[in-house]
Amino acid sequence: MFLNGVVADRMSLIAQGVSGGCDADCPGGSPPVTYFGGIAHAIQSGMLPVEMVDQSLTRVFTAAISLGLLDDPSKSPYAHLDDKDLDTPRTRRLNLEAAIQSMTLLKNQPVAGKPVLPIAKGSKLAIIGPHFNSTQDLLSDYSPGHWWAHSPLFAAETMAKAGEISLVGSAQGCDLEGNSTAGFAAAIALAKSADVPVVFVGLTPNNDKTNSGTPPVVGTASALESEGHDRTDIDLQGQQLPLIKALVAANPKTVVVLIHGGAVDISWSRENVAAILDA
Repeated sequence: MFLNGVVADRMSLIAQGVSGGCDADCPGGSPPVTYFGGIAHAIQSGMLPVEMVDQSLTRVFTAAISLGLLDDPSKSPYAHLDDKDLDTPRTRRLNLEAAIQSMTLLKNQPVAGKPVLPIAKGSKLAIIGPHFNSTQDLLSDYSPGHWWAHSPLFAAETMAKAGEISLVGSAQGCDLEGNSTAGFAAAIALAKSADVPVVFVGLTPNNDKTNSGTPPVVGTASALESEGHDRTDIDLQGQQLPLIKALVAANPKTVVVLIHGGAVDISWSRENVAAILDA
């Protein structure tokens, strides 16, 4: 590992981590990695002051004590909680509010004299893209479950039933990865028939696609963002960018919605797409 142009050994990395404020390490692997594997040696070598470790321990145990993790479980207000407590009317409202506030409007320029967003009531929408029907990928790899997650398609169908919009149809267009453009024709046709095509593109945090609504990806490709996995570049993978270009050519009111956790290069979209929402 290179830090400040110098090859650093494990003791140096541990010392820099602890002194930089990283109080805890996930001790995976065999033998145990990083802190568990060498923090005592870093102290003994003089590279890490014991006062720094005491500071980290104080912070870690302060959090543990405040949460009651060291108490008798029968006396803890949290020990009896289970999955059902995560799915209540109150937590659903909180989840929705958090999701809304987390979204960022990156661009919204006028087309024919009027901004594309917000979408006018009664507009004809097309829901397109590899994330058009995703559920789990709207959350994260460490989310507790996706039984309450609704896909963009589900949301559009619900809005259509309520008379807020008219849904002209949905199409995947392409996978997150791969070279197939077989779905382009259907997606382009929908874009032409819609007032506003909305295309959902991005990355995926998990390759376990059971009931996720997203096509699987291969573990070595860059559309997968996961623990222990480095992406080789930050471009939209596969045919996602060509799909965006084709949709914009078919309908300049195309809205791009980004579903991702890691960095994504949107250089072309930034210059050529009317509206971009980071979700």
